[in-house]
Amino acid sequence: AIDVLETTGDNVTFAAIQVFSDLTLCQIAVDFTSALTSESVCPSESSVPPGEMDVYTAKCDSDGFARVSILVYDMQLSPVLNETLPSACPQATDASPVVGHYKYKIPCSSYCASNLPVCTPGQTVLLPNEVENLPAANREFASTIGIPEGTSAISLELVVSKSDSCDSNQFFFRVGEHYMEVGSDFAPGTFSYASSPIILPMLIETINSTSSRFTLLISSSYYSSNNRLVWGMKTDSGGCLSLSDVKYTSTCECVAEAVLESPASGLSPPAIDVLETSGDNVTFA
Repeated sequence: AIDVLETTGDNVTFAAIQVFSDLTLCQIAVDFTSALTSESVCPSESSVPPGEMDVYTAKCDSDGFARVSILVYDMQLSPVLNETLPSACPQATDASPVVGHYKYKIPCSSYCASNLPVCTPGQTVLLPNEVENLPAANREFASTIGIPEGTSAISLELVVSKSDSCDSNQFFFRVGEHYMEVGSDFAPGTFSYASSPIILPMLIETINSTSSRFTLLISSSYYSSNNRLVWGMKTDSGGCLSLSDVKYTSTCECVAEAVLESPASGLSPPAIDVLETSGDNVTFA
């Protein structure tokens, strides 16, 4: 799938999203005309889980459309397609056949700017949320948050419910490319998982015997270079988890800095951390 993020009349910025399977697919390639070089390009990614892959900018054709193709390569899916592929894209092999070739055209005539709220230093912002209640069907689910400029951290809150028939013993939170294992009993408390590739502050509150509220604090080090954050959940079997009441809150950083005017010779100057400015007053540590 494609999510159009911005159009300027000359170029289109879009995100490519793996919605073809709840499994990790062998390879996905994205074919388009680069806005930077005006040449056909076909960047690809291997071992692609569900969710957003990356953000790209395509040049619009003379007829007012940007044309984008997504090619899916995998042995787990069928039927295999036997067709001529764009020359810039990876060619199919027996181990990595093409099972999907999706062609899109995106109108460039309408101007679409980013609709993210402004992040005011020292404030918190409730971000738009397009995640609806999700049934316990897929083994993996992923969503993407657009991060306002200047956001130092995102608080992610959601309710996770286990079905009575769930026999899975492995549950993972995904943040970007990293997966963090969550105990199968969803025990309440604050946890950090030393055995995981990442360690994030997480609060788990029990609601009832099958549901718990999770709160994660995700720092800016996990954002992508284009200020987007992919998150999700994964289990080792389908039909286990449903997600609801998802909420994102942005914590906005103060970008003011203290300037040292008269250093004392022979001594290291003490540090000052500016926490908040209001125009009339400054709060600092």
